[in-house]
Amino acid sequence: MLAWLIALVVATACLALLAAWLWLPARQRIAREHGLSALADMHWRDFAHIVRRALIEKRGMQVIDDSEHTAGEPSADWLMQHNAQPWLVSCKHGLSYRIGEAAVVELGTKIRLAGAHGGLLLTQGTVSREGRELAARHRIEIIDGPALWSLLHPYLPGELESNASQHAQRTTIRRTGIAALGCLAIGLLTGIGLDSMTGTAADTAGQRPAAPSAAAQGSSAQQPAAQAAKTPATLPDALAVEEDASQWLVDGIDIRVQNPDPALLRRYQQQVSRLLASTAGLHSAIWMTQTTVTVDRDVDEVRAMELICPVLHRYPSLRTVRVQLNPRVGTQEQVRWRQCSIN
Repeated sequence: MLAWLIALVVATACLALLAAWLWLPARQRIAREHGLSALADMHWRDFAHIVRRALIEKRGMQVIDDSEHTAGEPSADWLMQHNAQPWLVSCKHGLSYRIGEAAVVELGTKIRLAGAHGGLLLTQGTVSREGRELAARHRIEIIDGPALWSLLHPYLPGELESNASQHAQRTTIRRTGIAALGCLAIGLLTGIGLDSMTGTAADTAGQRPAAPSAAAQGSSAQQPAAQAAKTPATLPDALAVEEDASQWLVDGIDIRVQNPDPALLRRYQQQVSRLLASTAGLHSAIWMTQTTVTVDRDVDEVRAMELICPVLHRYPSLRTVRVQLNPRVGTQEQVRWRQCSIN
C-alpha cells in the first residue's frame, strides 16, 4: 500500500511541475512566437507604422524626417532622434532573415554615412552570435524575439493579439493532457517498481555475500601492479606535445593545414574576419575573393599592417593573401593594397 501512495505522490508532483511550466513560461513563448509570425505576415506599411509608434511612445524618440514615409512605400531605414542625437532605425521584416556579420557591417557603414550616433536593428528573424558581438562595437542595439514582442505587442490590432492568446491557450491545454498521461505512466511504473522491491526485500535480507577465495584475493592484489606496468613512462612528454599543439587550435580547428579544402578555407577566413574585426583600430574585415581581404580601419597604413599581419601569419594558407586597406573616414586617402608575405 505504501508503494502506491508514493507512486501517487510522484505522479501528482510530476503533473504539478509540468503544468506550472506549461501555463507560465511555455504559454508565453507560444503566444510570442505566434504573434511574431502574425507580425511577419502583416503588410510592410502597417509594420513600419507600429514600429515608429512604439519607438515614439515607449522609447521617447522623435521622427527627424517623415517625407519618405508619407508617400509611397516606406523605407526599411529611417532616422529618429533620441536625447538630441540622431539614430538610424533599420527594420528587417520577415521570419526568414538571419542577420550575420555582413549585414551588421553594412548597417554600421550606413550609420557613419548618415552621421548618426548609433542604430536600432529590429527583426522577426534571428541574429547570429558573431553579428551580436559586432553590433556592440558599432553602437547598434538589436531588438528581436522576446524584446521585439515586448516592444510591439501593446500596439498590435486587438484581433491579432487575441488570436495569439487563444492559440497559446489551445496548445497549452493539449500539451497538459499529454503531460497528464505521461505522469500517470510514471506513477504506475514507480508503484510497480516499489511493490516488486518490497516483495523481494524479505528474500534477500538473510543472504550474505560469500567470502572471497584466496585465489581471488591474490588476483586482486596483483591488479595494481599490472596497471602500474601498463602506465606509459612518457606521460609528461605526451602532455607537453598536447600543450604545444594547442597553440595551433582556434575554435577547436587546426590552422596549420597548408592546402585546405574549400570548406576548411572558408572556416579559416571566418576566423580571420572575426579576429580582425575585434581588434582595436580596425572596423571590419570582409573577404572579397579567396585571395583578397578588405579592411576598414581607424589607424594609419603602417599601424594597420602591424595589426593585420600577425593574424595572417598564424595561417600558413593565408599568409600571401592581398590586403585591401580602405581609406579612413573623413580623409582623402586612397585605397591601398598590401601583402604580409610573398611566399
